[in-house]
Amino acid sequence: MYAAITGLGFCKAARGVTDLLQRNLLSSYAVWWLPSFVLNSLVLTAALVWGTAVALAFYLQVSHQPTATMQVHTSGWERRSRFRRAM
Repeated sequence: MYAAITGLGFCKAARGVTDLLQRNLLSSYAVWWLPSFVLNSLVLTAALVWGTAVALAFYLQVSHQPTATMQVHTSGWERRSRFRRAM
């Protein structure tokens, strides 16, 4: 971008940007590292908030149901094996 604005060659523009960042006490590594760190932190925070909201909604929905409706259904194979053991 600096090369397009100033009309310098690629290497001279890159050297100029690096010098500019060093003069402002900001290394080029921090310029590339900081935005990705902030973005990844934002994504992690959003995922944790969304996961907590979904878990809370599920807990509130299940906790207010009577226990009679929360039966564990067994498969036919388990029922047959219990029946055979009883014989």
